[in-house]
Amino acid sequence: AQRARAVGKPVLAVKAGRTGAGAQMARSHTGSLAGDFESFAALARSLGIVLGDSVEAAVICAHALAQHGAPRAPGLAVLSSSGGAAVLASDAVAARGGLEVAQLTPHTQAAIATMTPHPLARAMIDFGGYQRPFVHAEIVRTLELLAADPNVGAVLYSMTPQPLMAELGEALAELTERDGLPVALVSTAGSIASEVHAALRARGIAVHTGIDDALRVLHALMDYRRLRLAAERPDPLPVLDLAALHRACDGFEPRLLSEPRLLSEPALLSEPALLSEPALLSEIEARRVLGAAGVPLVRALHARDANEAVAHACTLGYPLVLKASARGLVHKSDAGAVLLDLKCEAELRRAFAQIEAALGIHTPALAFDGCLVAQMASGFGVEAFIGARHDPQHGPVVLVGAGGVWVELLHDVAVLAAPASPDQVLSALRDLACWPWLNGARGRPRADVAALTEAVSRISVAIAELAPALCELDANPVLVRAEGEGVLALDARAVWSDQRR
Repeated sequence: AQRARAVGKPVLAVKAGRTGAGAQMARSHTGSLAGDFESFAALARSLGIVLGDSVEAAVICAHALAQHGAPRAPGLAVLSSSGGAAVLASDAVAARGGLEVAQLTPHTQAAIATMTPHPLARAMIDFGGYQRPFVHAEIVRTLELLAADPNVGAVLYSMTPQPLMAELGEALAELTERDGLPVALVSTAGSIASEVHAALRARGIAVHTGIDDALRVLHALMDYRRLRLAAERPDPLPVLDLAALHRACDGFEPRLLSEPRLLSEPALLSEPALLSEPALLSEIEARRVLGAAGVPLVRALHARDANEAVAHACTLGYPLVLKASARGLVHKSDAGAVLLDLKCEAELRRAFAQIEAALGIHTPALAFDGCLVAQMASGFGVEAFIGARHDPQHGPVVLVGAGGVWVELLHDVAVLAAPASPDQVLSALRDLACWPWLNGARGRPRADVAALTEAVSRISVAIAELAPALCELDANPVLVRAEGEGVLALDARAVWSDQRR
């Protein structure tokens, strides 16, 4: 893929087994969200590979990629002979994701306005709705204006039974041959347009009977454009103190299997060794990794007993959060191991005793190692999720999306190959359903997206450096403050193994 990208040859892949068996119940949110396919897709995107969802669709997409390469601009012009067809096509574009209708330049808008009853800001054009419908010269003039508009990168034409079909086909073919604009034609005109269809196919324009295939082609073209631009304009990665990052992991050990088995193959090992499995680290250990990566953390101190917790409260100040510290503790809240908004010494002492007792009931096999005393975060903030994972087949990935209790309910996350730059993270964030909340929807303050993308990029560098020993790393929730106020990781998880590079 790297050699193909270097010489400008598009690569398109379709992966069998998209669901995979890798996204079973895991020790962290990341493990359940980044399955085999998501990790494969992240690696493919990092290598400039366009992904298809079926072999049949891949054939027509490959033809378009070979013919056109990367479009010059990200916007589509949606054209039709029917107002209803144009609106339905525009709806389909919006619903598809990764596609957008082009915003026309003021010059194009003014020129088209001389032919239409209403001005058009976006390239959604119904030739049947012109002041003089289906005038050949005006159709050609419109196509010339779109070809000259720098915001238009491709054309989607929805052809219904209409006048001037042969002339329109000729004009669309010239749009591709003369101006280099890719054209995806969806025709519901049936047999009355068979000669037009044949003439277009002879000139290299695919004719689709349904809009889904046309959108697949356009999506592949625009995806290839995005991947090419990302490769041509690399964004610098954050610089981490790698020595400090490795020192933060000193003392981490995997967990021996409950029924140890011996490795005794003489060709592999001079002495037998016990097999082990990855271990869920304590939150204190996971925080060490995040802190070494430069991710801002809510202030917290480790207390081995209630007296030490009270002493830490004098340093941190009330209100406080108290969380159990124990290796292997997966869901703290389910085990009654998290208590919030503690306002005084008496509440703190009761909470410590309550958490210790809860762990003895719910998770008696785990060794209780005291509690983490943390400041209670308050004020505005959007809860985000950041995770990282080493996939044995596809390498390290980083995740970002909706956080808090919503992370596994909504599955609104983006997965990127690690390391990922802040610009790559920002591009992925904009495609998520939670983006409006980060971007200040409905009068809310705009969140500090720059600080969030920096934190995600730092975690991506950390997983790329520490994998495969670091299997998984979660920061959830990450409180994204108002713009300019930064981010704060409120909780952390990490899974460690004995693997080394």
